[in-house]
Amino acid sequence: MSDGRPPELSRSHARGLACSVAKHPYRSRHYSEGETRGDPPHSRAPFAGHRPRASPLGFDLPDRVTRDTSPAVKPWQTLAEAEAPDGQRLVLSRRGHEFLIRAGGYDLMSSRDDTTARALATIGCAMVCSPGAGPRRVLIGGLGMGYSLAAACEILPDDAEIEVAELVPAVIAWNRGPLAELAGRPLDDPRVRVFEGDVAARIESARAHFDAILLDVDNGPDPLAHDHNARLYGIDGLRAGHRALRRGGVHAVWSFSDAGDFATQLRRAGFEPSVERVANRGRDRGRSHAIWIGRKQG
Repeated sequence: MSDGRPPELSRSHARGLACSVAKHPYRSRHYSEGETRGDPPHSRAPFAGHRPRASPLGFDLPDRVTRDTSPAVKPWQTLAEAEAPDGQRLVLSRRGHEFLIRAGGYDLMSSRDDTTARALATIGCAMVCSPGAGPRRVLIGGLGMGYSLAAACEILPDDAEIEVAELVPAVIAWNRGPLAELAGRPLDDPRVRVFEGDVAARIESARAHFDAILLDVDNGPDPLAHDHNARLYGIDGLRAGHRALRRGGVHAVWSFSDAGDFATQLRRAGFEPSVERVANRGRDRGRSHAIWIGRKQG
């Protein structure tokens, strides 16, 4: 005797090949032709010959799971490779409109994350661009994808001298080639001069020469990805920066976070420290990075 309920339902078998998890952390899972996710508990298939009954919710229960036919994520295309001075392999890749540079198998920078790179130059240059100050000299450490350099070119006057130091020759070549249009070809600006070498060495060679030093190297002072960059952010490197600046000059540093005691280090080197937090609007959306600022007394 029936009690008014449909007969017991059995779980349908998953069809097709087992799906694999994408290796890239930003890619979502997709399924190839003939695959399904497997039937969730609320989508059980009826026994053969059973006619689905209308549910109390007003619609028929499904008798199969609809296959995911969403388009697959485009694969990354390798554009170029190079070796950094420390032996790590650098890879320039593209997917759609996004460019990515990876170092040693880890994401180093993405063309979607330009907000805080631009902020480094905007904040640093604005502090030394007072009216009647005369020609400004700015050193940028780390070319990246050109965003900090482009922002400096936008804010500095026509008589400014802008020097960008980049350790890896291939990064310079990429910024003249496939990456050139991302930031508006800032290397073509007549005010810009490229120093191919270690920015720490360039800073150490200068005496009261620059009005601003803008560093976007590694992850900033904390946490460091490469130990050899500690010379930039240790007390000796900061004191070298202090000597390289004119009176009233600015030593600005991009940092992954404002954690640590970098303000104390800046103060010990003779700077007046402060920090600006900048929200990222790109791939790292929702996270705030930091711009550390050391002001040399005038």
